[in-house]
Amino acid sequence: MHAGVESHAHVPTLEDSADQDDGTHEGGVLPMVIEPGQPSGHLSKLMANSLGLNENVSIIAGTTDSIAAFLAAGACRLGEAVTSLGSTMVIKVCAAGCC
Repeated sequence: MHAGVESHAHVPTLEDSADQDDGTHEGGVLPMVIEPGQPSGHLSKLMANSLGLNENVSIIAGTTDSIAAFLAAGACRLGEAVTSLGSTMVIKVCAAGCC
């Protein structure tokens, strides 16, 4: 951490795993991985009110731009590749069991 920079981030601990089911893997540190586009829950009433949104708003899993480009390109056969250019250059190649 740089001098003069203060962090208020919560560092997960084992005590966090004692919380109620919060969508994390067993152990409570990392979130469960779900397929992009799949619903993962709804806003809590408190969060919805603080954002001025309806609490029935669905939270949908997203993905990175390079994965979205790969999926949109439809590369589904072994060895097919997609190059995604942006702030980084990414090359993704379909492996066995890709689709």
